[in-house]
Amino acid sequence: MLQSMQGKVPFAYKNDKSMLDLKKKYVRVRGVKHNKYIEFDFSIGDPELFVELVLPFKMFETFCSKNEVEHLPAEKDVHNEYERMTWRTGESRKIVFKN
Repeated sequence: MLQSMQGKVPFAYKNDKSMLDLKKKYVRVRGVKHNKYIEFDFSIGDPELFVELVLPFKMFETFCSKNEVEHLPAEKDVHNEYERMTWRTGESRKIVFKN
């Protein structure tokens, strides 16, 4: 039984008994500061439970790659600033933006 639960923990959320998958990781871009730093939410297993982080752009890209994150919809007003940063650095990571 323990082997079949590897990477998952029992988790009750909103009266729903389910398994929290610790292998799933999520990022939601919240903002760009001083054209240098990315503000974002990072979560493991449940996108509604997150920590707020700030990293320089290149470190953010590395963080996302190493953690194999799923990008969640970002705020629309962040779109232009983020796109400018990706263009300037030659990175082409696509993120989804809310309408």
